[in-house]
Amino acid sequence: MGPIQYGQSVLATRVDASSPTRVRVLVWSVGVLARTGVAAPQAGWTTSVFELVWEHADWKTWSETTTSGPTPILNDGARPATDREFTTALTGFTPWQAAA
Repeated sequence: MGPIQYGQSVLATRVDASSPTRVRVLVWSVGVLARTGVAAPQAGWTTSVFELVWEHADWKTWSETTTSGPTPILNDGARPATDREFTTALTGFTPWQAAA
């Protein structure tokens, strides 16, 4: 069995409501999971809702909920990779990180 591979990326955000002391932010993201011999490469699409409050001169998480989707269809021009194809194709890649 190979190592677990997991990557997640935020694709879009939206502020639904805000005031000087509260804000509601939605975050749409995708996570990709694979493990050779165990889990075929798969993507999970989610929308997370963060309720934030201004407290002690900083934003704090009041609550977080996550729901599935929205999930786009797979591009018909490409068949899904097997777990071995996925691992081989990504060998040598470095996970992307936003600049600090």
